[in-house]
Amino acid sequence: MDPIQAPVEHTATFEHPNDHYQVRLGDQVIVDTSRAIIVKEVSERGVYPPVLYFPIEDTRKELLEPTDLHTRCPIKGEASYFSVSANGKVLENAAWFYPSPSEQVSEIAGYLSFYSDKVEIQVID
Repeated sequence: MDPIQAPVEHTATFEHPNDHYQVRLGDQVIVDTSRAIIVKEVSERGVYPPVLYFPIEDTRKELLEPTDLHTRCPIKGEASYFSVSANGKVLENAAWFYPSPSEQVSEIAGYLSFYSDKVEIQVID
């Protein structure tokens, strides 16, 4: 019989920078916002790199195409993904969001994030 394992402690904190951000693919602006959220997560496994989330309403939705990919985060819930199409390129599963995030991270409802190795994320002066 396997011993019962205690759940892994996993927390998230939120920051609201005053910075103006743009997410770009080449010369195409995908997101233009001053309402980003920085999510910082810590678990017994370590500290995760901070992740920027952007309001979906500040995103050019015509550049996003839903995909069939879904993943699960123990703290945030089930993620859904978008491919980004701009400048004749399609970046598969380049962005994700949580359609129904857990109560602990409900602040990211209506927000999405991008893989920074697929798009350029800039702070605009």
